[in-house]
Amino acid sequence: MNKIEIRYCSKCRWLLRSTWMAHEILSTFEQEVDELSLLPGSGGFFEIMANG
Repeated sequence: MNKIEIRYCSKCRWLLRSTWMAHEILSTFEQEVDELSLLPGSGGFFEIMANG
């Protein structure tokens, strides 16, 4: 199972960037991705994690 997590800073207003990136990942790797999560937080970060 391939799980992708996009962690982003909501205070930095990176929701749009994270949803765009989610769209790109899902459209490019449609058959390979089983789960994709958007995880908001704070602290100025933007990370994409694959399978932990």
